[in-house]
Amino acid sequence: PEFALGPVTWRWVFPSGLCLGLAVLVRPVGLYYFLPATVLLAWAWMRQKPARRPAVPAFVAIFLFASILPPFAWMMRNKNVTGRWMFSAQGMRDLYIARAAILNMHLKSTTYEETMSYFEGELKKAYPQGFSSTAEEASKSGHWAMRFIFRHPVGYSYIMARDAVRMLVGNSMKVAAWMVLKDDRYDPFQIELHPPDEGKPAQALMLARRHPFLGVSLVVYLLFLGFTYVLAAAGFFTAW
Repeated sequence: PEFALGPVTWRWVFPSGLCLGLAVLVRPVGLYYFLPATVLLAWAWMRQKPARRPAVPAFVAIFLFASILPPFAWMMRNKNVTGRWMFSAQGMRDLYIARAAILNMHLKSTTYEETMSYFEGELKKAYPQGFSSTAEEASKSGHWAMRFIFRHPVGYSYIMARDAVRMLVGNSMKVAAWMVLKDDRYDPFQIELHPPDEGKPAQALMLARRHPFLGVSLVVYLLFLGFTYVLAAAGFFTAW
């Protein structure tokens, strides 16, 4: 958020990290933003206060610590209620169910509603005795969803990589251009929220031409993502 680009002091950085952590509880997609947000903030802080560059790692650590506090507190609450460490949305639906639903939509070309109806039937077969509470349902359905995901590692890896790239070359690059590079052409209050080219190579190339720094950052991130997948694949095949 723009709030995080205020004075580089712990009194400003700590509450700004808390804001990101609290946002994650409302929109879990914020979990994807911890790494890019930290990198962008570190770079912006170094530009704002060149004399204080040695202190930037400490500010980044404070920001990350504050960001993790709200999700960690929510996971502790879930542990107390369900007996299992898990991160869930506020309605107690385990996030793995949502991820498993996206995977099933990719595998079977179905709609989200059809997938959730199918999952409800499968959960009734797996747990015919039903659930005594919403918390128990969240816990057990999360276990079931994890098993479903593990049965399709290639498909899940594909959709995760696809979504990560779309998010990066879409709104993430536009936000960086507006907030960090001060390009008013990407003011979210002045442009279309979901243009036809959102998350597509054409948008990424246009942004990279206007701001080479973003293009370099995109290449570095894609290399990092590819390297991570190579390591994960090597570990998977070595384990088997």
